[in-house]
Amino acid sequence: MASDALIVAAAGHSERFGRDKLLLRAGGLPLVAHALLRLSPLFPDPSRRLLVVSPERVGEFRRLLGRLPSDCAATVVAGGATRFDSVAAALALVPDDAPLTAIHDGARPLVTADAAGACLAAARRHGAALLAHRAADTIKVCGAPASDGTPAVGATPDRASLWAAETPQVARTDWLREAFAECRRRGVTPTDDAQALELCGHRPVLVENRASNLKVTRPEDLALVRAILAARRRDGLSPLPIPNLPR
Repeated sequence: MASDALIVAAAGHSERFGRDKLLLRAGGLPLVAHALLRLSPLFPDPSRRLLVVSPERVGEFRRLLGRLPSDCAATVVAGGATRFDSVAAALALVPDDAPLTAIHDGARPLVTADAAGACLAAARRHGAALLAHRAADTIKVCGAPASDGTPAVGATPDRASLWAAETPQVARTDWLREAFAECRRRGVTPTDDAQALELCGHRPVLVENRASNLKVTRPEDLALVRAILAARRRDGLSPLPIPNLPR
């Protein structure tokens, strides 16, 4: 049976972070390496692991992968202007016989193989699935602003029905191709891959993730990732080797 494909999206410009966060180190490795290492056992064919980066940094990331453990092997793909364009560029290179394609944000280095494996299993049963966690905060919908333009509450939705989307997001490869083509036809840029599927009438299932899988967006997020990785190693929960890489 043909193996599934993995796309790791790493073509963002880190505007909120202020510099390229994916090359910063956490737990002895560049941030982007953690996703590849953690997910590679689920995607054993390195030719079906695709790392999407900014076009001007393709050579830099190829050199980086050459210095990392072999489990980080992947094809480096030039991305586009948006996350949607970048994932589409990688999706075009996924073999047609890949049953499922998983898409993961390179800025989520804490994903666990168990959680990602559960997402794959759910997608195999239902056609599409994504990791998500239940909303812990009360959510406010912004309505008409106050008279001075200050944002004001328009509604308070029932928190029980709200989930925050994570990655990986996994779907049948043919469904993803159909969904991305439909978005192009409509001129729609979805905020994530699940939304693209929804526009085609597919209903991805939610796989609850109780483990830390935060997305590094601001400098304080990186400090938290480093602390969590250190705690996992201390508690014997991290199976990842920490190679002695040149800086």
